[in-house]
Amino acid sequence: MNTTMTDKFELPALSRLAMGSPSKEIKQFKTWVPSGLTVRLGLVLRRLLLTLADRIVPVSLPLFERSTGLMDTVILSIVSKHEIADHLEQRPQTAADLARITGTDADAMHRILRAAASRGVFQLDQDGLFHNNRLSKALLKGNATANREWSQYFGSQSNMLAWMNLPRAVVEGQPSFDHVFGMNVWEWFEHHNDEQEMFAHSMMGVTALQAPVIARLYPFAEVKSICDVGGGRGTLMSELLTRHQHLKGILFDAAGVLKSAEELLKARGVAERVEKVEGSFLISIPNADAYLFKNIFHDWNDEFCSSILQTLKKSIKAGQKVLIIEQLVEKNSIQGIGPASDVQMMVACSGGRERSLAEIQGLLMTNGFQVGRTFLHPLISVVEGTFH
Repeated sequence: MNTTMTDKFELPALSRLAMGSPSKEIKQFKTWVPSGLTVRLGLVLRRLLLTLADRIVPVSLPLFERSTGLMDTVILSIVSKHEIADHLEQRPQTAADLARITGTDADAMHRILRAAASRGVFQLDQDGLFHNNRLSKALLKGNATANREWSQYFGSQSNMLAWMNLPRAVVEGQPSFDHVFGMNVWEWFEHHNDEQEMFAHSMMGVTALQAPVIARLYPFAEVKSICDVGGGRGTLMSELLTRHQHLKGILFDAAGVLKSAEELLKARGVAERVEKVEGSFLISIPNADAYLFKNIFHDWNDEFCSSILQTLKKSIKAGQKVLIIEQLVEKNSIQGIGPASDVQMMVACSGGRERSLAEIQGLLMTNGFQVGRTFLHPLISVVEGTFH
C-alpha cells in the first residue's frame, strides 16, 4: 500500500488529536496531504459512529432519513443558488432578512433553512437567527472544493429528471440520462452553458481535493513530461508542476475549455511550462513521457475506453507510461463514496461506471498495454500501464 506520509510520524499525531491536544496537529494537518492510512481510519471511524447512531434509535428513523434524501439535494441546491452562506458570513440573520436580500418568500425561506439546520447545515438560535457553521461555510463562493457548485449541479433539473428515470434504467440496463433527453450528458451541456459551467466548476473542485494526493502518490520524478488528457482548466496540471519543478506539461482538451485555463496556470506560476493543445482523444493525442487520464474512463463504457487507448497507441512510444487515475470500486466493497458515485455514473453517463482494479487492468491488457504499478489511496488511485 502506498501512502503519502510516514506512519511513524502520522500515527502519534493522530493519537494526540484523539487525546485532546490538537492545536499543533490541526495547524500542521492544514498543510499536509493526509496519507491513505489517515483517510481510511477517518472513514472507518465515521462509519462506525454512523452505524452506532442508527442502532440507538428506532429503525424507522434512519430509514426515513434515507428515504428523504431528495429533500437534502433540493434544499442544498436552493441555499447554494441564493448564496445563503455568503449572506450569513456578514452577520447572523433571520429568514425575513435573507428573503429581502434574495427576493424570496420569508415563510418559505425560514422553513427551508430550518430543515437545513435540522440536517446539520446552518445553525438556528432561539431568536430566529440563522448562523453559519462548519458545513454551511463549505458552501461559500470561492471554496476550493466547489461544494456550492456540486450542490447546485446535483439539484439541477436535468440531473433530477435523469434520477427520476432510474427505475426504468434498472429494469432495462440502459443509461437514464440518454433516455430522458435523447442525447448524452456531454451533448446536453453543449446546449446548456449554465449547467456546463456548473459542472465544470464542480469537477475543478473535485480535482482540487485530489490533486495534492496525486502529486505525492505517483513518482513523477521518473518522467520529464506529462500530457493531461481531457485536463480541463489545468487544476491537476498546475498542482503537479508546482510540486515537481522539473516537469513540463501538455494540457490537452477542447479549444473552448483551454481558453479558460490560462488564468489558473499563470496564477500558479507554471504557464510557461505548459503547452496547450486542442483536439480530441478519439483522433490523436500529443506525445509525452506519461499520459494522465483522470476521471475520464469512468464516464464511458469499455468499448469507448478501448477506442481512447487505441488512439493513444498511435502516439505513445516504448517505455512511456499511461496513468489511469480513478476512484477504484471493488465489486463487494462499500467503502467511501465510490459505490454512490458509481450509481451517478449509471444515471448520467452513457455506459459509465466506477471500475475495480482488475477491470482497469483488463482494459489496459486488452488494448496491448502492460500492467505496471498501482498506487492506492481512498480519495483517488493511480493505475499504471506501459507500452512496449
